[in-house]
Amino acid sequence: MGKQRGVHPVRNLYMRELIGSSMRVLEHTDGGMVGREGLLVDETRNTLSFLEGERTITLPKKGSRLEVQVDLGEGLTPVSLDGDLLMFRPEDRIKKNLKRNVESWNRIRADIPEP
Repeated sequence: MGKQRGVHPVRNLYMRELIGSSMRVLEHTDGGMVGREGLLVDETRNTLSFLEGERTITLPKKGSRLEVQVDLGEGLTPVSLDGDLLMFRPEDRIKKNLKRNVESWNRIRADIPEP
C-alpha cells in the first residue's frame, strides 16, 4: 500500500475541537502555570479553561506550550501544541488552513512523532 495523502493527524489538531482533551502545561510565560494539568472544558480566542481537580483554571494561550492527549489511531498519544498557534476563536481556528503559513507548519512538523 502507498502512503495515504491528506492532513497529518498532529497538524490537524490545530484545526479541530480540543475541548474534552486531557492537557498539561509544559511551558508558559507565567511560571506558576507550568506543570498544571486537567481536562480542557472551554476555549476563547485568547484563553483555555481546564478543570484541575474541582477548580477551573484559565490559561492564556500566548506564550504557552501544551501537551494534549489525543487518539492518533493507536490509543491516546501525548502531543505538544504551541499555544501561540491556537490564538484564534475556536470556530475560526477550525476553519483556518495552516498550509498557507509555512513557518507555522515547520513549527508543527518539529513536534510530529516519528512513525
